Amino acid sequence: MKPPRPRPPRTGALPLRRIAARRLLRQAGTRADAPPSPAQQLPGVAADLLAVADRLTNRELARRIRAVVARLPGIVTISPEPGSRFDPAAHSWAETREATEPQQCDRVADVLDPGFRDSHTRKVLKPARVAVYDTEENPHDRP
Repeated sequence: MKPPRPRPPRTGALPLRRIAARRLLRQAGTRADAPPSPAQQLPGVAADLLAVADRLTNRELARRIRAVVARLPGIVTISPEPGSRFDPAAHSWAETREATEPQQCDRVADVLDPGFRDSHTRKVLKPARVAVYDTEENPHDRP
């Protein structure tokens, strides 16, 4: 019986290629350069649609676009109740209404346009435009 023929020494390139290929196959679902899923793209699409609706002069068309955005999965409408506290992170102060009582100050009087938020990240896509109660006197002018 003949002794086995000695194998040529490995250069190391082949096993490293196999390891790299296996890693790539395992990471295929989590790669950073992979395109985002449609569900991940919805907040961006919603923000783009809202930007278009804000520029329209046709109020009915803008209202319909906002209604479509409100029905997208993962998008939550921001519509504060009248009398709730003004939140600058989620509301945009568009109008001022005269407060008849001191406890009405910095409270929402009316919602002019609803806002929208991404339900997964809680990021505000568009703040709600609101009218807020306030007094005529400025607290900084007091002696």
